[in-house]
Amino acid sequence: RTMSKSKGILVDPQEVIDEYGVDPMRAFLLSQNPQGSDMKFSWDGMDNVSRDLNILWNVFRFPLPYMEMDDFQPGEVDLTDLDTHLVDDWVLARLQSVIGEMTEHWEARRSDKALDALLSFVVDDVSRFYVQAVRERVWAEGDSEGKLAAYATIYEVLHEVVALLAPYAPVIADEMYGTLTGDGGFDTVHMRYWPTVDETWLDEA
Repeated sequence: RTMSKSKGILVDPQEVIDEYGVDPMRAFLLSQNPQGSDMKFSWDGMDNVSRDLNILWNVFRFPLPYMEMDDFQPGEVDLTDLDTHLVDDWVLARLQSVIGEMTEHWEARRSDKALDALLSFVVDDVSRFYVQAVRERVWAEGDSEGKLAAYATIYEVLHEVVALLAPYAPVIADEMYGTLTGDGGFDTVHMRYWPTVDETWLDEA
């Protein structure tokens, strides 16, 4: 229905913020419509965006205790020097395709399609597949190059995802970025350049 204050058909933004928070509301609004079209709102849509952001938060939290326990230092690791597994190469290749796809959508002023590509990657490819595939490597006791490759891959994926997410969910993205980089990164994720496709991992096949 068309919103109308006189008819009492409206949604108070503060009500949405109180229920979901500022970042989910911002991400929802940017995900729904091409620029220049009428804004559409639905509580079901808010539920979906909030769920997807929670899934990303859980992916972000998953490796942290294991990385800390094994004293993983991302700045000291070069992914190209590691013996990555096929599933690592796959998720890194998917990341490159998502970066390219999102960049094309942004250049076409379709931030809604760009966010859809990002959240689909996070939910379907990273959370439901990659994280499940590497759990045993991350849980394994002792040091191994397989575990190190999993840590470095997860870190690389999250490091780029938070930059891609920043225009949509600036507070959440900044919190994750600060945790990932510590004193080794910028003061804020919003000082980063937009990610570019890394030809090293680009592989359509």
